[in-house]
Amino acid sequence: MNDTGVTASQCYAAGSDALVSCVSAAALALNAQQDGMIGRDVTHNDNGDGNAGFSYSLVPKAGGGSYDKTECVKDNVSGLMWEGKTADGGPRDGGRTYTNRGDGSAGDAGGYVASVNSAGLCGFNDWRLPTARELQDLVDYGVAFPGPTIERSWFPNTRSDAYWSSSPVAGYPGDAWNVNFFNSSVVDHSRGNAGRVRLVR
Repeated sequence: MNDTGVTASQCYAAGSDALVSCVSAAALALNAQQDGMIGRDVTHNDNGDGNAGFSYSLVPKAGGGSYDKTECVKDNVSGLMWEGKTADGGPRDGGRTYTNRGDGSAGDAGGYVASVNSAGLCGFNDWRLPTARELQDLVDYGVAFPGPTIERSWFPNTRSDAYWSSSPVAGYPGDAWNVNFFNSSVVDHSRGNAGRVRLVR
């Protein structure tokens, strides 16, 4: 599981909503186990592979070299491989939106998944919509509104918008969960609404 991206300068002070240094007396007076004091951002902070405790790498090609970040990126903490986004106006463009009805149409996430798998993105054909929990693992809570709340150097062309997950909303089959990369929230939406898509494998 990834860290949240909250850093050592983003702890709360006792009796205040102000963010202060996590080693300050005011932060320690509130709680000595705040997020910016513990976790991978403290123990494994290497900004060369991602902000704070995040760790990403390029995916190697079978014949040598690596795929570009706009094609795919590996999360070294979870082991998941994530689809990158382009800015070329095509189906994988970061500005494209899809419904999530599961009807397999060209404008639906189901049709998009089938298209990406048919093309063999990064040499694989088992791409899928992520669960809400998997998608939320990409959220960098250290990034302020309006985002996008993600490691942008590893995920270029990401929009500050809601991204579809495969997770249904219990009791509401017409809805599914979205992760918002503008305010880091997880909310339910009607599957007929347009949303962004980032696939995983």
